[in-house]
Amino acid sequence: MDLMNPNNDFFKVVSSENDLLEILKEQSQEFKFLSVRFTIDIDLYAIVSENPIPGIILLERKFRGPKPDMLKELSPIFDCSDIQFDKPISFWNCHFSMHTNFQNSIFKHGFNFRLSTFENGLSMTKVIAEGKSTFGFISSSSVMIMNCFFAVIDNQYSELNVDGDFHINNTTINSELNLYRCKITGQLNLIGIKLNGNLDVSEATIANLNLGVFEDNTSRTELQNFNIAYTEFQGNVQIRNLNINGKVSGQGAVFKDNIFFTNLNFTNHVYLTHSIIDKPIYFDNVCAKGNFSFYGSTLNADIRLTDVDFTNANVSFTGSQINADLWIGSLLNEDSKVFNGKMNFQGAIISAKSIVRVFNLNNPGSPAGEIKFSNVIVRGLVDVKNVYVSKITFDGTIVSGNIQDDNSFRSAIVDRDTARLLKHEARKINNIISALSYNKIEMKLHADNLSIWKFTDWSMLKLNQISNNYGSNWLWGAGFTITCALFCYSIFTLSIFGFGFFWEDNWSFLYTDSKFWAGFINYFWLPTGFNELTKNGVVQGGGAGGVTYIIGKILIAYGIYQTVAAFRKYV
Repeated sequence: MDLMNPNNDFFKVVSSENDLLEILKEQSQEFKFLSVRFTIDIDLYAIVSENPIPGIILLERKFRGPKPDMLKELSPIFDCSDIQFDKPISFWNCHFSMHTNFQNSIFKHGFNFRLSTFENGLSMTKVIAEGKSTFGFISSSSVMIMNCFFAVIDNQYSELNVDGDFHINNTTINSELNLYRCKITGQLNLIGIKLNGNLDVSEATIANLNLGVFEDNTSRTELQNFNIAYTEFQGNVQIRNLNINGKVSGQGAVFKDNIFFTNLNFTNHVYLTHSIIDKPIYFDNVCAKGNFSFYGSTLNADIRLTDVDFTNANVSFTGSQINADLWIGSLLNEDSKVFNGKMNFQGAIISAKSIVRVFNLNNPGSPAGEIKFSNVIVRGLVDVKNVYVSKITFDGTIVSGNIQDDNSFRSAIVDRDTARLLKHEARKINNIISALSYNKIEMKLHADNLSIWKFTDWSMLKLNQISNNYGSNWLWGAGFTITCALFCYSIFTLSIFGFGFFWEDNWSFLYTDSKFWAGFINYFWLPTGFNELTKNGVVQGGGAGGVTYIIGKILIAYGIYQTVAAFRKYV
């Protein structure tokens, strides 16, 4: 089957050894095969050994007997093993009906495959290409490249389609590797490769991807920028034992099967933005140091970031659609993870069947980092436990599901909307203790934000704080009541005597006088009313004393009410 040229419109057809020799001999500067169809078994080493060709040098080869004619017909091979090409060689719009093999071959000027077709696959083993090489072909069978060296691979404007597996194993490429828009129906195996540049697999269609080092977990290979933008992965993606020093660009990528990230170090940013993830992502010993973003992505399967070290990373699920469970931090009974970065869920939608867990970040004595749940639509559950950060926000969030927490991040709340939302969420599950805690924070933040033009509201909130700490502390209420009563009665008593000494011993202190305390007890007891305020139709202590007396009575009544309210905080 000729995928490139269905009409078999080739300039030449190599159906004998003489046809090949004729093409080779007529080219003096380079070996250029243009629109050539290869149809027979060819052993180039054997042909050139009997018919020397300038620019083709035979390398040392172990003795290999002649291939039987029957085997040539049953299993033909285009074999260019043990040969050094001193001239540039290129294949444009060529068709290889048989398997093509390059082994122990040297290309002094590289090679060029463009618009060519391999009907039965291609293999390269221990090939050295010192010039620029190009892979632009369609293969109806698997392609194997192993233990090779390429000075430069330039696949720009080249089409690469493999109906099978495409292996590049234990190979050094002293340049970037561009597999842009490739189509691989089997596995794309890039195992043990050494790149001196970027890896571009963008806008491709790939069944399975295996990248990194797979035989030895103690060694790692290096990679610069890794581009998988708008690529569709129809099978598993496994990336192992790799240091990615540049940026990972995965915007618009589609992952239809499992993703395995094992022993990876992302020193720069990872952008899996606007992606579709249909199966779980498994992380094992992964370190992320820059941005780790799922911005605008659709997450249809579980993701656990429990084995990811993101101490200083910025983790983003901004605008994402979360349709499965998401776990960030560590498991509930494990040690806390240090987190100094930022975590952003702004504008995300958490579906009804989803649970977003954020567990065990930092320790109580060392809060750090920020978490932002602003403008989130929560239809499922957000569960936050043992999280100690410097700032957390839920402003603008709409909750038809639930938000649960253990009150560990209350000191990180900096806006009233967040406190109010968490208060209502705590009440929904009858968590009265947390509701009171968030109510106290809400009132305090509201008071702090009031302007001077709303003095009455401000003073009321401050009085509520002083009297019982926003309904949370009855001891504050009792202390407030007694203190206010004692202060006002003291001023009233002193005003009666013109702020002079009225007791027998001038050196005695007011509060050591028994008459004062007898009067105070009578004053503190509200049913006594205003017995001491008037005498013989005259207000005791004048206007100032009368006002102080009445204010004290009001504060006693208010303080008793606040004390009782604080007693009933759990009711």
